[in-house]
Amino acid sequence: MNCRELVEKLIEFLDGELTAQEMQSIREHLGECQPCVSYVRTYELTIQITRRLPPTPPPEKLLERLRAAVQHGSSEESHS
Repeated sequence: MNCRELVEKLIEFLDGELTAQEMQSIREHLGECQPCVSYVRTYELTIQITRRLPPTPPPEKLLERLRAAVQHGSSEESHS
């Protein structure tokens, strides 16, 4: 395991979705690489902080575009 591989598998690692061997490999790397330990801690902290933020509604223009896209997709399905 190297730093780049850890970054590529970080989300799966934090979600516990890797094989036991991959999890162990990452743990071993973290035992030897302080920069990666800091990176993982910062990532976890960012997740914790953003989960505490109040939900904000999306901008109205975005909602309009989504509605148009859904309506357009629905009309294509009915013609198939």
